[in-house]
Parts: sequence; C-alpha cells; structure tokens
Amino acid sequence: MSSQLTENVKTAIRSIEIATDKEADVAFLPEMMVTGWGQHLHDFFAREAWIDEVTQGLYEILKQVEKSGVRLLLGSPYYVADSYVNAIILLDPVTGIQYVGGKMLIAPGWTKNWNFVGASSKAPIMIDQILCGFVVCNEVEMLDQLEDSGIEQSQIIFWPGVTLNHYSEDGSLLHNSCAEGVRSISLRYRCPTIQASYINEINALLPTRRHGGIAVASEDGTVVYQAPDGRETLVVCDVTLEKVGGSMLTRLSLIE
Repeated sequence: MSSQLTENVKTAIRSIEIATDKEADVAFLPEMMVTGWGQHLHDFFAREAWIDEVTQGLYEILKQVEKSGVRLLLGSPYYVADSYVNAIILLDPVTGIQYVGGKMLIAPGWTKNWNFVGASSKAPIMIDQILCGFVVCNEVEMLDQLEDSGIEQSQIIFWPGVTLNHYSEDGSLLHNSCAEGVRSISLRYRCPTIQASYINEINALLPTRRHGGIAVASEDGTVVYQAPDGRETLVVCDVTLEKVGGSMLTRLSLIE
C-alpha cells in the first residue's frame, strides 16, 4: 500500500476490474484504503483540506464501480457530524457513496490530534438480504467492549484489519494474527468472517513483522483460507443463507 493517495485509488480501481473478471457481486478492500496506513498519515492529516482529497479519490473509484456494476466495501476516513470516522464505505453503482459503519473503539490520540471519533453503532447493514457487520482494525482484540453494540446481529462479518503476523529471524511463523483474528470473530458471533489487509515490503526496523496473509473463517471458526504472505491475493467466496430449524445460518464456500 502506497503513501500516495493517487496510487491507492489506482489499486482500488484495479481490484474492481479483477472482481469484475471474477463475476463478483461485492468486492472488499482494507481499512484506510484510500489514504494508505502508516506514519505518513501524521503529515497527511495535518493538511488543511485532506478530507477533500479523500472524497475526490472516492469519486474516482466510484466511476469504476458505476462502469462495472460491482459494489465495493472499503475503509476510508469519512466526515460525520463535524468529526471524522475510521469508516467503512459502500460504493454502489446506483446509490453512490454510502457510510455503512466504522470503528467504534478509538484511541484517545486519534481524537486529540485529528478529531476522529468512534462510530455510534456497530449494527450491520443489509447487502443482498444478508446482514453484514464490520470489526475494524484492532477491535478484534477488544470484542468484549463491542457487547450490545449491534454487531451481534450480523450474519457475516468483514474485518478490514491491517494486521502484522510475527516471524522468527529465520522466517518461521510465530504468531498468525490474521488466522487468530478471523477465528475469534467467527467463534464469538457464529458467522463467517472475511479479512482484508495490505501487503508491504518487510520493514527494516521490524523485520519480524509482516503484513499480508489475509484469512477467511467459516461460521464455526474454521480457517478455510489464508493467503501467502507478501503476495497480492483476491479470494472469491460464495455466501448464502440456509434455514436450519428455526434459525438462518450463513454458509461460506470458497470459489477460488
């Protein structure tokens, strides 16, 4: 992921093109997709009209959404009621740009330094008759604090988590944060979980921490897919509702 907004917009557009070729209905990209995630945000958020740049980027991506017919969920800063939210945005070829959720648990520094606030609700949104919820970033580590936020109504959860897996100096995987994250979400809410994250070059200052390795878990917490680290991957899933007894269960299967 680039520190340049224009490059991130190009990546999002290319992802929509790939999703179109795969005949997907909805594509899903990580949090802060338009701005990228990293130390460059300190300078970016200090710029006077940075939110206008973000909005312009979203409209550029929307053009490709309208052209393709593929809806897109992605993370982006979003202006809500005189503050900003680490938001999830739905880009729809018919209804345009919609705020559909965001991060509720915000570190105090984000509010003090950049006027970010927590999302007021974690209630899911309906997409194709399925209630879609969102666990954003490190909320995966604080699921207890999301109790009674509305997310428990979700039939599938999207986790746009920019997550670092931990490795030993010889390259052996020590802590699979991506797999553990989707597993914990699925087990808690009894529904499938799909992650989106970034791939980056190995940081010279943190050679044992790497982005990548997105994971997908079924409703019982089984990790059914994990991408190789350091490789751009778009995984295609089929998600359906199945009536079991008096309940509707969400079933997820991998297409490729």
